[in-house]
Amino acid sequence: MPIRWRLTLWFAFVLGIILALSGVVLHVLLEQYLIGHIDDELRAFTSRIHGTVVPNEIPAPVDYDVIHSRLPPINEFVSPVTYIQLIDASGAIAVKSDSLGQQELPVDLALIETAFADRSAIKTVLAGDGAPLRVMVSPMHLRDQTLVLEVAQSVSYIETTMGQVRLAVLASVLLALVAATVSGGIIVRKALSPVSRITRTAQGIESGSDLSRRVGYSGPKDEIGQLAATFDRMIEHLDRAFESQKHFVADASHELRGPLTVVRGNLDLLKRNLTPQDRAESLRALEAEATRMSKIVNDLLILAELEAGQLLKTEDVSLAELAAEEARRALSVDGKHQIGMAKVEEVVVRADRQRLQQVLG
Repeated sequence: MPIRWRLTLWFAFVLGIILALSGVVLHVLLEQYLIGHIDDELRAFTSRIHGTVVPNEIPAPVDYDVIHSRLPPINEFVSPVTYIQLIDASGAIAVKSDSLGQQELPVDLALIETAFADRSAIKTVLAGDGAPLRVMVSPMHLRDQTLVLEVAQSVSYIETTMGQVRLAVLASVLLALVAATVSGGIIVRKALSPVSRITRTAQGIESGSDLSRRVGYSGPKDEIGQLAATFDRMIEHLDRAFESQKHFVADASHELRGPLTVVRGNLDLLKRNLTPQDRAESLRALEAEATRMSKIVNDLLILAELEAGQLLKTEDVSLAELAAEEARRALSVDGKHQIGMAKVEEVVVRADRQRLQQVLG
C-alpha cells in the first residue's frame, strides 16, 4: 500500500477515535443535563406539594379528599406531564392526581423503604407499559401517620431525543471521516508529490542512464523540499563526474593510441636485422613510450580512487627517508648517473606517501 494511503488511513483512524470519544462525551453530558433538569422540576414540584398540604390544616383523622383538593394543579397539555401519588403505610394508594387517570405509578419497594426511613430519593423506574418514569419519593408526615409522596415525570422524550442525538452524531462522524479521508488524501498526495517526482526521476535515470534529468522542485523549503534539492545536487555531481570520466577516458584512449602505435612499430623493427645504433634508438623509443603509458595508467588509477573516495591516504611521512628511497630507486634504474644527497634535518609531514613518490618519481 502506498505511503500516502497509509498516512491518510491513519489520520482518518485517529480522527474517528477522537470524534467517537467526543460523541460519547456529548451523549453522556446531554443525557445528564436532561435528567438533571427533570430532577430539578421534581424537587420543585415536591416542595410545592409540601407547601400546600400543611399537616396542621388537615383534619384528623386524615381526610384523603382534602389532600387531593390541595394538590397543585397540573397542566396536562404541557409535556412532560407530572404525576402525583400518595401511598400509606400498608402500601395502598391513598391519593393520586387526576393526570394519572385510571393508571397508577409503579411502586418500587426500595424507594418506598427509603421514604419511610425519612429520606428522599430519585430513581428511574418502568411503568406497566414499559415506559420509563423518573420518580422522586419523600416522606409526608400528616398528624398521626406518615405517607410516601411520589412525584413522577415521563422520560420517554429523553430516550427519543438521545436516539436522535446518537443518529446525528453517527452521521456527523461518518461525514467527517469521509471528508477528512478525501481532503487528507489530497493534502498528503500534494505534500508527497516531490517524493513521487524523485522516484520517477530516479527510475528514468536507471532505465535510460540520463543524468541530465532533474526533479525541479519549486515548493516550500521544508523537509521534502530539502530532499528534492539534495537529490538534484547529488545528480548534478554525478552528472559532472560522469562527464569528466567520459572526457578523461576519451582523452586517455586518444593518448594511448599514439604510444601503442610507436611501441608496435619499434617491436616490428626489433624483429629485423638492425645495426646496434638503430636497435638502441628503438629501445629508447620503447622506454619513452612505456613511461608515457605508465603516466596515463597512473592517472586512470587516480581517477578510480577518486570515484571510490580514496584519493588521499594521509599518514606521517619522513621526507628524508622518502628522498633516500627515491634516490636508490633512480640508481637502480639508471646506473649511468650519480645521485648524491646532502645531510638534511628530519622533517615529518602529514601526507599521502604514494602521491609524494609520484611527484619525486
